[in-house]
Amino acid sequence: VTLVCHADTVFEKENGFQGFEWLDDRYARGPGVIDDKGSMVVLLLALEKFFAGSAPPPSIRVLCTPTEELGSPGFTSALLKLGDTTRFALGFEPALADGSVVHSRQGNLW
Repeated sequence: VTLVCHADTVFEKENGFQGFEWLDDRYARGPGVIDDKGSMVVLLLALEKFFAGSAPPPSIRVLCTPTEELGSPGFTSALLKLGDTTRFALGFEPALADGSVVHSRQGNLW
């Protein structure tokens, strides 16, 4: 099982949404907090809970690319290799603002 996320944040400088701030001890606002930083936290907390169980864990790997918005240049060969050895892949994109689940998206195909 391969769990996929990305760590990039893309906003034009003139956008004005460049700063990061804690709103309180649970909430933050800033570029990438929802896409995809929040999903990375969910992924890591879920793995922590999962591996705390008593059953032997399946083969799980996490792939976090720094350049998803650009098509992950430099990672193509690694992604192809992982694709050959992955039975299931889960992408950790967050829900939309209205709570709708993102079940597919346009992306790159190598």
